[in-house]
Amino acid sequence: ALVQRITVHSEQARGSEQIMRSAEKMRTITKHVERSSQEQSRGGKQITRSIESISEMVSQLNSAQREQARGGEQILAAVEQLREIARKQESRFGELARVVDQLSTTTATPVEPRQPRPCPNERAKWSKRNYYRFLDRFRGRFDLLIGGEPPRS
Repeated sequence: ALVQRITVHSEQARGSEQIMRSAEKMRTITKHVERSSQEQSRGGKQITRSIESISEMVSQLNSAQREQARGGEQILAAVEQLREIARKQESRFGELARVVDQLSTTTATPVEPRQPRPCPNERAKWSKRNYYRFLDRFRGRFDLLIGGEPPRS
């Protein structure tokens, strides 16, 4: 019976020792799980911040694209306005040429032979002088305008 008790006692000691080792392993595993959870939480927060940052960048890109599209539309509108202005000026210059032709046939100015072309600086001065002469002569002649009315300011 003593041998039996010693055997039972030694088995009990081995069982207690296994329980203690298992408890220590469980404590170690619990610490690993706790650290992993904390790292996972930090990683989740980093991912959330990154997603928010990417979302903000996408929003800024969308805003910039809309602004660029509006700018393109404004440029197209300005080009169309320039085309319209050019068409109107072409029409006015044609009308002006007809008026000048009419005036040149109605005035009794003798035609002088053509002189050699002056240098560009001289031509610019003459052109400016002729422009002001023309304005001085026909500035008040609203009857020559297509609509026949003075321009509105």
